[in-house]
Amino acid sequence: MATFNENYIEVQGVVRGPILPSKKSELLREISLRNNFNIQGAVYAHNLVAEGSGIVDGPLLVKREIMLTPPMDYKELMNYNEHMIFRRGIHAGRSILVEINGPKKSSPARDIRYSPLIVRGDISSGLVKLENAIILGNIHCDSAFIKNSIILGSPFVAGKLTIENSSMLSFNAGSVEIMGHNTLLVPYGIARTDIYWSEVDNKNLDTSSGEDRSSTIRYLALCGSQQTGCGQLALTCESYLDGNCRNNGVCMTKADILRVDQEEGACNVLTITPRLLDISSIEEGVEEISKLITNMLMFDHFDEELKQKMLSDAFHPDSRELLEQLGSITLPDSR
Repeated sequence: MATFNENYIEVQGVVRGPILPSKKSELLREISLRNNFNIQGAVYAHNLVAEGSGIVDGPLLVKREIMLTPPMDYKELMNYNEHMIFRRGIHAGRSILVEINGPKKSSPARDIRYSPLIVRGDISSGLVKLENAIILGNIHCDSAFIKNSIILGSPFVAGKLTIENSSMLSFNAGSVEIMGHNTLLVPYGIARTDIYWSEVDNKNLDTSSGEDRSSTIRYLALCGSQQTGCGQLALTCESYLDGNCRNNGVCMTKADILRVDQEEGACNVLTITPRLLDISSIEEGVEEISKLITNMLMFDHFDEELKQKMLSDAFHPDSRELLEQLGSITLPDSR
């Protein structure tokens, strides 16, 4: 069911085609997407609100603000694949905000099957606030807060970037605040000013024994080596996210920040390259992560036989589940 007029559109059900303005007055049209929406094309709006599960097949372009409230029902998300999915990129001139309603029983950072919001494409806006999301693309914005998410791309942020319990390829920002326990898939990140670690609130830490309360950011390939980690390339790792991992060598620290002078000015680079004089111990992990990233970005372009081979060759159960999630949202007319 869809309600259309010059000033407002509400969609709950299937729209067979794009929602685009046909005259000047419709450029200011507000759009509301209700649970079980399915738009088979691009969308343009002045402001847009979406709630519940649904799919937008084409790019989403909004003049001012996007507010997303994805489904949070744990049973439905785990058993029925009721996600909010944007199969192309999304852009908003002012802000893109994700609002979480209901109990937070899990997140993609802990269980890839639990993925309320999935975006296949880049995200761009002034302010970006993401939570419980899987993004297959880069993020371009002025400031960003990314929590409990997996970004198979990198945030490029003009101002401050805050990350909490999230995984991403790398980052490039004005300043970076690290909260909770995070993961990089490539061994560097860039900040034009400061990179700082917040104190983590973890009831499992024994403060009387002097345990470090700092947040962490690990390089995943180091986890795959028995010399530096546990030997498991687990993108989602309960022990690490709960602050119980004792393989401190997999994490980057303030000692891994290099000050680099460039023509356009100095910047801070968070990198483990100087201490990896011999990468042979993690070479296999680096290759596996590179293969995973390539497969993620190209998965829907392969035929079914090759997709099944990728699934069988996946280096870890959670990488296989991520590919399965991707397959379930890229098949035509999957809903």
